[in-house]
Amino acid sequence: MPDELTGAGRWMHDTATAGGDMLLAEGLTYLFGQATCGLCGSTFDLADRFEAENSPHQPIDPIVARTDRST
Repeated sequence: MPDELTGAGRWMHDTATAGGDMLLAEGLTYLFGQATCGLCGSTFDLADRFEAENSPHQPIDPIVARTDRST
């Protein structure tokens, strides 16, 4: 439901609605909505799940990755 969206999902939905793109606005309610697992019945946020699956497990520290060339 659009009224249940918060944060970035709410902002994106409101922006799409204001721009007259109702198809996009509706799609965002699914992306930022909740789903229920068909196996165990637990409810989860889809956007959180997508983020967890597609984020690197360890942040890359640019200082560690850089080679020290002063010596």
